[in-house]
Amino acid sequence: MTPNLRLQTVAAGQAQKHVTVNEALASLDALAQLSAISRTLAAPPANPAEGDCYIVPPDSTGAFAGPAGRIAVFDAGAWRFHEPRDGWRCYVAAEQTLLVQLAGAWRPAALPLSPAQLGVNTEADATNRLALKSPASLFDNAGAGHQLKINKATAGDTAAVLLQTGYDGRAEFGLAGDDKFRLKVSADGASWANALTFDQTTGLGQVAGAPTAANGIASKQYVDTTVAGRAAPFDYALAADQAIAASAAWTPIVGFSAARIASAAFDTTGSVFVAPAAGVYVFMAQIRFTTGGAAATITIACHKNGAPAGNWVSQSAPAGAQSGLSVISLLALAAGDAVGLAVNTPAGITLNLGFTALSGYRL
Repeated sequence: MTPNLRLQTVAAGQAQKHVTVNEALASLDALAQLSAISRTLAAPPANPAEGDCYIVPPDSTGAFAGPAGRIAVFDAGAWRFHEPRDGWRCYVAAEQTLLVQLAGAWRPAALPLSPAQLGVNTEADATNRLALKSPASLFDNAGAGHQLKINKATAGDTAAVLLQTGYDGRAEFGLAGDDKFRLKVSADGASWANALTFDQTTGLGQVAGAPTAANGIASKQYVDTTVAGRAAPFDYALAADQAIAASAAWTPIVGFSAARIASAAFDTTGSVFVAPAAGVYVFMAQIRFTTGGAAATITIACHKNGAPAGNWVSQSAPAGAQSGLSVISLLALAAGDAVGLAVNTPAGITLNLGFTALSGYRL
């Protein structure tokens, strides 16, 4: 008898050698490329076909009665049984499962510790190395919480979840191309629009379009105060006293060059703030002035693109007096609009440095 498959061998001088050889061939036919129909059938089937093979389950009956785990093969009208050895493998058709005999029991054949590809009910490939085709999937906790982690190598890479229709992208959320959290949408899988973006440092969000636009989000809007490198908040004061001659027209105040809140959006040459983006802005101005040899009524106002805009405030003062004025204006600006401070006085005055200032910010 052979040591592994226990096939009968022909003895020297044996008569009817063909019987022994045929039995060995029948066993070899059953055990090589071993495949069983089922491992849960407790009693033999009523009408087995030649070569049918089963793994005998526990508590079996009839012709299957006996130790569990044996290989039952229907051969020449009768059931023949084979005792498996450790390392034997058997494919069970009813379960589409490959089993291995280990320590006297049939167990699922183990996967490699690090398989290069794994497909569940579908084929994996070089790109989708883990593939699953299923109505649903479950990632459960092991006694507490559960995290699904998607890691990328650098900020410029992508770590995202892509939602598709017919394998064409329609929506994507995650970190796509930088470290801001984005929700993107697409009609064709080729052109994408950022619907919602959150800054990774501040947590502030930005939606596509304005809240007043069609289909916009009608709630509070976060407007990025930095546009093209220019910040909206600013505060500048006069760096030197400035004499204002009597005039029936508005005279722009220049010389705002002492920065208390510096901004690239403030033009110190023209002493005007240039709006970096459309929006509603608050402007606050104050002057400290000294009248000359005559009494004077002084009026101040913001000027937008060269014309007075917003609130006007006036103050009368006798000759040689020192006084002050302040004004607050709320102005709607388009990108590129220029706003400064202007004064109107019928008599000459002097604006004092430091105390005369212009500041503002975007709402």
